[in-house]
Amino acid sequence: LDTAELRCLQQYIDVLAPDDVSPGALKVGVDKRIIAKSSDDPDYRQTLRQGLLRINPLAQKKFGRPFHQLTADQVHEIILISEQAKRDSSERLLFDRLREDTFSDYYAAPESWQSLCYRGPPQPVGFSGYQQSPESCDQS
Repeated sequence: LDTAELRCLQQYIDVLAPDDVSPGALKVGVDKRIIAKSSDDPDYRQTLRQGLLRINPLAQKKFGRPFHQLTADQVHEIILISEQAKRDSSERLLFDRLREDTFSDYYAAPESWQSLCYRGPPQPVGFSGYQQSPESCDQS
């Protein structure tokens, strides 16, 4: 992917899983994993490229600026347009792939677990304290 495509990809991913209670997708390296996957898989790379090529004209038409210069709210609008596009369109394929890959990579990262009150897998320790009520999760 070239520099412009990378900026668009990062902007897209950042809106799908932004910084909130937990660090956002970019802070946990989701973009790097997706880029690595696209380096190893030409079909995946082509899906990304074709979709990213389609969202830039959408951004220009709707907001008069390139996609990577849009605000988070504007990017969200473009993502909604992509989600509602025809199922076999480039922008819809981009949406479907990035949504799935962003969320699966993001929630696999331990840094994202705080917002879910998830402390990690119970193994190898087991379910200690299983007879007690769960403690509340402090998200502050």
